[in-house]
Amino acid sequence: MHKHKIMHRNINPGSIYFQSPDSNEIILEDFDFAVEYQKGEHIEGQIYLEDDHYKAPEISQTYTQSCDIWSIGMLTFYLLTGTYPQLNENGGVQDLQKEFSTQLWQQISKEAQEFIEQTLKSKPSQRPSANQLLKSKWMIKCQRIQDDSYLPNLTQALCNINNFSRGNKLRQAVYKYLTANLMSKDEIKHLKQVFLSMDKTGDGTLSKQELKDGYKQIHVLVDDEDIDYVFSQLENNQNQIYFKDWLQIASKQEQIVSRQRLEEAFKLFDDNNDGKLSVDELKILFTDHNIIKDTTWTQLIQQFDKNNDGEQGFSKK
Repeated sequence: MHKHKIMHRNINPGSIYFQSPDSNEIILEDFDFAVEYQKGEHIEGQIYLEDDHYKAPEISQTYTQSCDIWSIGMLTFYLLTGTYPQLNENGGVQDLQKEFSTQLWQQISKEAQEFIEQTLKSKPSQRPSANQLLKSKWMIKCQRIQDDSYLPNLTQALCNINNFSRGNKLRQAVYKYLTANLMSKDEIKHLKQVFLSMDKTGDGTLSKQELKDGYKQIHVLVDDEDIDYVFSQLENNQNQIYFKDWLQIASKQEQIVSRQRLEEAFKLFDDNNDGKLSVDELKILFTDHNIIKDTTWTQLIQQFDKNNDGEQGFSKK
């Protein structure tokens, strides 16, 4: 969020939701108070929150995106203890070390205490950035525990990448459609968990180094040429792997192109329900069909069109 220069200004328990009842993935909502900002810019303007604990001390004057860091610290304090620290007359924490000395904090790790201490600094300039927080000892420790739980899925996903082949353009288009529209919730969930665990920078993409680190985690040594080859399989030879690309390259291909899924896709393609696919029906489905010339579409159909009717039936090989 801060990478995209957006300040939330209202992070609290009511703005955090689970993506679904059976998911442990959380999402941040309630962007009513959110504003765009420029690097180093100080925002003016009072905001009125229901709970003053989540309002950074500097909010009554001018403030930066660091007000969100304060809110994260206060939210973490509450989630770990079910209570809030006592505030002083200026809105800062009265005595954080005194809070940590209570019995309530004896079972909470020093790394977590350090995380909270960093985020609840009264002076915004002393608080870490969101990116720095991701690299804190507590976050790294939590990430390591999470990574271990996802290790089987990580191993499978990276093996699938090794076996990925884009094939011809029609195959690419069909495969892209299947991964975008017909994957099950569980398949997407497992791949998303692995994707997020590998995304150490939290920017929503995987870099070459992050992919290489993933292989290292399962004790597979790969060189730069191997990584470059994976990225060469992506559309437009981009330098990051986005989640939509990840679904394509990290899925188990034989499951994605199973007969059941191909039949489902075929029925969706067959707009006039005549049991055959025409060139026009294929082109309508693939919004980026312009990358393929009209003559190529026709040639692709002709490769499998045994009775020369200009169409492709599902049973044809």
